[in-house]
Amino acid sequence: MTQIFKRTNLEEKQEPSARIDRRHVVCGAALGLAMQGLVAPGLSWAASSATRPSFNALWSAYPRSDRESFYNSLGGEWPSLVDNPSYRNTCAVRTSAALNGAGHLIPDSAREAVTGDGRNIILRVRSMHSYLKGLLGDQSWGMSKKPGDAVTLPTRTGIILYHANFSDASGHVDLWNGTQFAGQVDVWQGIELSGNSDMHDLDTAAFEIGIWFLK
Repeated sequence: MTQIFKRTNLEEKQEPSARIDRRHVVCGAALGLAMQGLVAPGLSWAASSATRPSFNALWSAYPRSDRESFYNSLGGEWPSLVDNPSYRNTCAVRTSAALNGAGHLIPDSAREAVTGDGRNIILRVRSMHSYLKGLLGDQSWGMSKKPGDAVTLPTRTGIILYHANFSDASGHVDLWNGTQFAGQVDVWQGIELSGNSDMHDLDTAAFEIGIWFLK
């Protein structure tokens, strides 16, 4: 299937947007500079009245395989995106998979892509921020900082999302168990990272950090 790229007049760093077909993943183009906290074009939803996701269920469902294995597991056209530079950063996709896997299915109104078995996926950190805010309300804890300042995070469990000055993304979203991230493998600027390496990104690159506490 021919990949379709969609451009908008919004400026954002290289996190992909997508035109969605219910049956297939359709690529989106990476765009310019980040605009913090904006809802992606055409996306809107009311705060959900559903039960808040269980942190333990999210932690168990979070996919920790390398990008190639992870994209292969999603089916559809995802395996063909492994080497696509617009899809190198996987954090929002992994968080989407964790939400779906924990039984908290992402609705059609928030869909930016779809897996081979029809589950909705959010591609961009910015869009995930808007979705989680609609779902969970304001972040339970947050701070602004200068890139380079050290950070001490709360020792509580939840979903963490931060905005950062990365060259190829506007930030990062992950699960936080009070001591470490769920994202054991992710890619920033083409480098495979593991363990608690995102703590380094928090100190050196992040300028706004927030956590939704979950039990």
